[in-house]
Amino acid sequence: KLQSCMEEYVHERLKIITPEIITLSTNIKNLDSSFMSKKTQNKLIKSLQNINNSTTLLPGVYKVRDEIKLLAVD
Repeated sequence: KLQSCMEEYVHERLKIITPEIITLSTNIKNLDSSFMSKKTQNKLIKSLQNINNSTTLLPGVYKVRDEIKLLAVD
């Protein structure tokens, strides 16, 4: 029950802060990273892509979770 409560809290917080996360990710991506090694630049780019991907995938995860909860009641 505690885990479910925590998941719900995180979900609600993410709905609120997702636009800010996307904005910050875009701002970081637009910064000059030429001073970094190529390996570090690639890690940064991959991390930013993962951030953006997660903001689009997580709502689907929570939707499926809610559907499973409804089916569990039946």
